[in-house]
Amino acid sequence: VPALSALRSAPERYRNLYRRGLEAASLAGVPIVVLIFVLAPEIVDLVLGERWADAVAVSVTRVLMKVPGLWYCYLDTLVRLRDFFDAVWRSMLAAASAGAALLLVRGATEGQTQVPFVVELAALFSGFGLAYLVFLVAIPGGLSRLVAIRGALRAGPVRPAEARPPR
Repeated sequence: VPALSALRSAPERYRNLYRRGLEAASLAGVPIVVLIFVLAPEIVDLVLGERWADAVAVSVTRVLMKVPGLWYCYLDTLVRLRDFFDAVWRSMLAAASAGAALLLVRGATEGQTQVPFVVELAALFSGFGLAYLVFLVAIPGGLSRLVAIRGALRAGPVRPAEARPPR
């Protein structure tokens, strides 16, 4: 946040730093949200029990209702809604594809496995993670973005002095 504050007078550099940070965060955050969304019935059953199964539909609906609020969040800021989507589209597409694959696998194997529920859930989590990485690398520019973000994470945080626009 201090680095972004230092760039208030340089809107394009501000947007670029914002997009890079959001892209890095979305690589982990988006698949977690999609995985929880897809496995919500199993997670609720494991954590709260069967009698809470109806809560899944209400929770999913509440999350989806928040999506239009994104537009409002970007009003009167240096960042545009397009910057948000530019930063997260790869992770959203890869996570949605992995989620669809998980739904297909889960549907095809439902009731056919004799493994404990927790083991099945762990296998679904692992399969989703692997599918997410495969889809992410398959998307044009996905591998190069992963490598760039890895390098940025190794370099450490951006300090306000480094973020200041040149004079």
